[in-house]
Amino acid sequence: MKSKYRWLAFWVVFFVVASLAFGKKTDGTMSFTVTMEQPNTHYYHVVLRCEGLKGEAQDFKMPSWTPGYYRVC
Repeated sequence: MKSKYRWLAFWVVFFVVASLAFGKKTDGTMSFTVTMEQPNTHYYHVVLRCEGLKGEAQDFKMPSWTPGYYRVC
């Protein structure tokens, strides 16, 4: 009998937390566009678009541990 109540309590808490987390309106959107115009060069062109972000400035970072070569233009 206690097991049924524990599962019921678990699912109630789960749905409350999920509704709060997923029902929250975001402040902005981010999207990536990846193209490879010349496949023989093995270069990718990546565009990051951010819209609706709040504040005067935003900081974006690329990881330095990524193996390979990349250039920021």
